[in-house]
Amino acid sequence: MASPTQIGRFEIVRELGRGAMGLVYLAHDPKIDRKVAIKTIQRNPALGDTEADESKQRFLREAQAAGKLIHAGIVTIFDVGEDQGFSYIAMEYIEGANLESATKPGTLLPIEQAVRMVIQACAALDYAHENKIIHRDVKPANLMVVGGKQLKITDFGLAKNPSANLTSAGTLVGTPNYMSPEQIMGRALDGRSDLFSLGVVLYELLTGDRPFGGDTISTIIYKILHEIPKSPEVVNPRVPGALTQVILRAIDKDPTKRFQTGQEFAEALQAYLDSVAPQMRSAQLRSSALREPAAETVAEIPGAGPAAAVASARATAARRETARARGVVEPSRRRSRALPILLLVLAGLGIAAAALYPKWSPLLNGAPKPPEPAAQNPGAAEPTGRPTGDPGGVPGGEPVRSGPSVSLPAPLPAGDVASIRVETDPPGGKILLDGAEVTGGTIVLSKGDGVPHTLVASNACLEDQRAVRSSDPDSILVRLKTPKLHRIRVNSDPPGARVSLDGHDVPGQTPADLNLTACEPHAISARLSGFRDTVRKFAADTVWPAVSPLNLAMEKLPEGSILVKSPYPVDVLEGGRPLGASGSPVSLSAGRHALSFSNKDLFVEVTADVDVRPGETASPTIAFPGVGQLTVFANPSNGYAMVDGRKIGALPINGFSIAEGRYTVKVVLDTGEVKEKTSLVSSGRTTIEKFLFP
Repeated sequence: MASPTQIGRFEIVRELGRGAMGLVYLAHDPKIDRKVAIKTIQRNPALGDTEADESKQRFLREAQAAGKLIHAGIVTIFDVGEDQGFSYIAMEYIEGANLESATKPGTLLPIEQAVRMVIQACAALDYAHENKIIHRDVKPANLMVVGGKQLKITDFGLAKNPSANLTSAGTLVGTPNYMSPEQIMGRALDGRSDLFSLGVVLYELLTGDRPFGGDTISTIIYKILHEIPKSPEVVNPRVPGALTQVILRAIDKDPTKRFQTGQEFAEALQAYLDSVAPQMRSAQLRSSALREPAAETVAEIPGAGPAAAVASARATAARRETARARGVVEPSRRRSRALPILLLVLAGLGIAAAALYPKWSPLLNGAPKPPEPAAQNPGAAEPTGRPTGDPGGVPGGEPVRSGPSVSLPAPLPAGDVASIRVETDPPGGKILLDGAEVTGGTIVLSKGDGVPHTLVASNACLEDQRAVRSSDPDSILVRLKTPKLHRIRVNSDPPGARVSLDGHDVPGQTPADLNLTACEPHAISARLSGFRDTVRKFAADTVWPAVSPLNLAMEKLPEGSILVKSPYPVDVLEGGRPLGASGSPVSLSAGRHALSFSNKDLFVEVTADVDVRPGETASPTIAFPGVGQLTVFANPSNGYAMVDGRKIGALPINGFSIAEGRYTVKVVLDTGEVKEKTSLVSSGRTTIEKFLFP
């Protein structure tokens, strides 16, 4: 199908892309002489004519409301309307790339840059929420980056389109990875739902992984509703503990525990940046002694354009030209002349560090005893305290940090460290500081370290975590109150069994992954048609890592059959799965089965429990309804008739065969006029319904 040459007043230049909702065009607005992007919206084929018209009108109203948003961080909507049988939106044309390209492990942005991008998104969403507009579809593909720095949120007004994220035949349209729990459950939404989605985006930007991933929609939904995601710093150890706390709060399943506004979310992220700013500046100053000073750099997002790279290159060239004009040797030459001296200095520091290592090793290993004073040898060099295998540093012994990541502090004299005793309730818990185990129950931090660290304490059954700073009291108590979770894989032979945990069905089929709380008894069962239900029970003291994977052998049940006799053809189904048809034997495992018998043409749907014995063929007695006739007339007759929401044909309807019963009969004219009434059909009789329109 050829592209249109004009939509509304906009002249089409070319097609930009295709999506699930429609086509996107680059167009020219002749009135204002500017480029615009035109998005056409297709009709949802699952909706009837009346429902489609109502959906279209609701979509246009919501797009018009979103068009009132004027903000630097929001792609502006210029116009909405209808033309050539479809709805369209004209919006600001952006030359850039979305953040989807920055969510893969090999293309992640620097942590600081990712945080600043999300802060911009927080500001834009906060503005929208103040204007009573909820996006409902915040995801990396809807976050555009212009010039490598400026972020803009797109598709405001599209997210509420009823064809975008509704259910059709019980199936979600689109991937729900970024939906909030309340959005999945169909509850009333406010701005906190958008902030949950943005928190998921930040998690993905920093780790390259989704907090609620899965191969099927049902698995994703289950994880969003029930599972606690992995901590970002576990997925990517470069993510600092303080930033992890911000992310986990943003994606809390309880809206009341999340950030309540975009401004509050942005302030938490900015506070993190402010806390690590001294470390980043210090790292930049230290690294400048070894390498050429660099302009402020921003990692280029694929497809975002070369503007940032060009600016950086120009700044570097300008600095070099200025240096030559002043007679200053270029850093590369200066580095080569200073290299022998630098190597001698580093060698001397290494010898001194080796001599003093026994004094400082207690700090590195977490022992409670502080180091002895270094005044016994005033002439010795300050020890570096660098762990074996550290990639190196600069004169002065302080390790070089990359970005905002927090390294273990170098050992300092006793007066410059804070020793904090950690106890757990119940006592004896294991303690981790920023992912590293603490021995002896005491953590040691530099008093000048203002960065919050993540302290995790756990025992066999419970765990908890909190932030700790060098300014905290010298003794803290961590109460273990959160049940510890273990993840196990459940397999069945044969596969494809439905699994339940403690009597509750788990989405999906085997092989399946389960999250179980430690130190509690559990029952895991599997069921598969034709096989005996298999149940395994576990005591509270089960060591779950030793159980996974759990392999369940399914025992095949003996079979029998049934022969269904009916006055008209019917399909035999169990749990919605077709088994056979009337008039022919249907094989079933021995036992009781809840079956349904269906003839869609006649509107027949009958259910019955049937007992099957091994090696026998049963002929169950099923009470099938009789059949009558339905005739529908209308004046005028240019339209069609529907029964219980299903279209049965164009008017007039003469002698339509249908099972006896009560139905809702609706007539829809080509003009859009609709009338309906309740009709009672009796077996062996013809029911006539007449509809008169003014």
